[in-house]
Amino acid sequence: MVETLQVIAWVAGSLGALVTGCSAFLAYRSLQRQQISFQADHDRSKRALGVNLILQWNASTLSHRRAIEKTFPGLIDRQDGKIVELTKQQAQEIYTAQPGSDHFELRFHLIELLNFFEAVAVAYQHGVADQVLIDQCFKGTLLNYHGALHNFMKAVEKSRGYNAWAPYENLINNWNANDKTRRPAPDEQQKG
Repeated sequence: MVETLQVIAWVAGSLGALVTGCSAFLAYRSLQRQQISFQADHDRSKRALGVNLILQWNASTLSHRRAIEKTFPGLIDRQDGKIVELTKQQAQEIYTAQPGSDHFELRFHLIELLNFFEAVAVAYQHGVADQVLIDQCFKGTLLNYHGALHNFMKAVEKSRGYNAWAPYENLINNWNANDKTRRPAPDEQQKG
């Protein structure tokens, strides 16, 4: 009888260890599946945000682009392939424009447009939005706008004492550093 109880105790202990081992294995496999599912959901949401930024482009920028193009034809929609940019003087005049002057409203169009670019840059840099989509859909445009508006950005930075669009500027600098075919801007040539 004692031997039977010992056998039963041994079998129960062995079964307990086996059940515990199986439970641990099943829990591990379940966590693996959840991690894969979570990663897939995360990737899907990054692509969705990238697509949403693309879809928001016109709604977020159209009125600003029209106002800029009306005042400075060719600045936004280049004509004859010419590179057009705001001069330092124009940028300063726009930023310091007083209510009622020709450039007062334009100042706010430029600021709002740059704020949208900053949002795209933040989403890109923090991996919140799909970086491949942003590269494919925004890179050329954001580089061109930076070329056209960099003097305005510098005028704002000089006036405020900080770079109001640092994430956008950082993204542009990162793209330019990785672009081996890009020619340096005129102010970059003077430094080097």
